[in-house]
Amino acid sequence: MGAMLAAKFSGAALVPVGGLLLFASLRWSPARIRGSPRAFWEPRAAIPAPASGKNAPCPCGSGKKYKMCHGAGAAANQPGRSSLLRCALVFLAMCGVALILVEACYFFPSNWLSYLEGLQRVNADHDPNFQYFLDGRLANHFPGYFAAAWLWKEPLTALILAAVGAVTLVRTRTVGTLAKLFLAAPPVVLFVGYSAAADDLGIRYLIPLLPFVYLVAGWGLRSLWERHSWWSRAAAATLCLWLMVEAAAIYPDHLSYFNELACLPSHASEIGFDGGSRCGPLRLDDHNVDWGQGLAQLKTWLDAHEPGRPVKLAYFGSFPPEVYGLTGYKVALDGALVRLRLSSRFSDSIDFHTKPDPGLYAVSAHLVARLPPLGDRFAHGGGAWLRTVSPVAIVGHAYYIYDIPGDQTR
Repeated sequence: MGAMLAAKFSGAALVPVGGLLLFASLRWSPARIRGSPRAFWEPRAAIPAPASGKNAPCPCGSGKKYKMCHGAGAAANQPGRSSLLRCALVFLAMCGVALILVEACYFFPSNWLSYLEGLQRVNADHDPNFQYFLDGRLANHFPGYFAAAWLWKEPLTALILAAVGAVTLVRTRTVGTLAKLFLAAPPVVLFVGYSAAADDLGIRYLIPLLPFVYLVAGWGLRSLWERHSWWSRAAAATLCLWLMVEAAAIYPDHLSYFNELACLPSHASEIGFDGGSRCGPLRLDDHNVDWGQGLAQLKTWLDAHEPGRPVKLAYFGSFPPEVYGLTGYKVALDGALVRLRLSSRFSDSIDFHTKPDPGLYAVSAHLVARLPPLGDRFAHGGGAWLRTVSPVAIVGHAYYIYDIPGDQTR
């Protein structure tokens, strides 16, 4: 718990989950390895009912009938107050050890509340008026943002197997209730917390809950394979092959991956071996599609297809493109993109309010996603041409290449 808290502030949401799971173990004891001792906070095993019925003598040796003794109600099998108290003490001890480890990671500062101060500063430097992008729209917050990001960014194979695994886990009796709670409670709490409090920036916020989802998906794959029917094993093999093909097709641009759902229903023709990655900028922006990567790939493509021709680069990132011999331009928009303008390294600008001057343009996928809806807020509909003019190439799934001919009017 201490390592979790020290690694990521959102781990604080899992502290009460740990307590609830600990108390749940009193009600639904985990399967114990044969011969292992009983934990001191766990209740003793319930007295079994006699085979001859509830009127038989109680096996506990009290001399009473079973129904008047250990069969006197469901409360006999419930943990008593002493067990609950011991469990609470164990949880407090866990929190104490976690606190010591967190303080050690902070090198035992004089202000022992520094961790809580850091927790309060999460997202404190973010602009409250910044508008986020989802499916062609801009807003200060989308309640379903992370659900949509997960449905578009996760491989469709993983989604199918997770659904199969969830259904079979609910129905199976070979996995105990406590194990199911360990699989379900942490990701559900994290997902609700991120959806309510995190900035709508990208799927990377969901990384802490993905291991739980993949465990459930692994159970789904096992369930398909162990059905011993030709169709279930064929389905399992097909899903595995499908995942391998998409992973190879998107390589090495995994950051920009989208599954086939991103292109449905209106852009189904864009689906390829890399899933629906070509439709990514229609759905999400920022690091879901582009984090400034691919400059080396862009330089290689330009040297091979447009050697010596100047290119106007609208770039979203922090690494200087000049290192690769590329000249960059900032985006001449104000309002919601003022951050990009201020953080730009370049003095010249490209006017996206109308169609650009003739020439070769390389536009970051983040800007391809964000500029058209931003343009709706301007009188000239700036950036709309990025939706109407087809790119001549997409380099590294991160740079859209536009060749505006000389006779094109602004």
